[in-house]
Amino acid sequence: MVDADGQLTRWTRPNGVSMDCGGEPSGLRPGRRRDGQSARKCSSFLGAEMKAKADVAKEALLIELERSRVQLMAEWSSNGMLDLIDERLNVRSEDMYVLHWIPEQGEDIYDILVDGKSVLHVEISRSPGVDPLLCAISLEQYRATFCRNKTCRRRLAGAMELSARRPRR
Repeated sequence: MVDADGQLTRWTRPNGVSMDCGGEPSGLRPGRRRDGQSARKCSSFLGAEMKAKADVAKEALLIELERSRVQLMAEWSSNGMLDLIDERLNVRSEDMYVLHWIPEQGEDIYDILVDGKSVLHVEISRSPGVDPLLCAISLEQYRATFCRNKTCRRRLAGAMELSARRPRR
């Protein structure tokens, strides 16, 4: 809604939510006035909405990471992979979160956060009789080498948060 001076006084979002913007001019992006000062009502509302969306996205990521942990533990305990990891790398934990998974034609490649301290790189061949390739990487090395985009950093932060929440035995 625009008043006689051309000032936007009410702003309706695409989802139908209508709000009072306290004199925000039309044609400028929501949350800003012509004089450069922020329109507090609009910007605080938009900020809260964006924070709520970020919280929902983070919660969805945490749920996905927890599901991947449960599925990984069920699958790997049944096929003996956990015993192999324990035997080769002396790592025995139920605190494993899949950070990255690439299902390729000849092999599956996993990067897994273990106990919030290190990352396990696993390559499982689909060819019969080929032993899996296992490699433990420090968290710092993983961040510097493999974790260069925002999605990877978010997954790592979420997995570390879940790992910190889990009780230690």
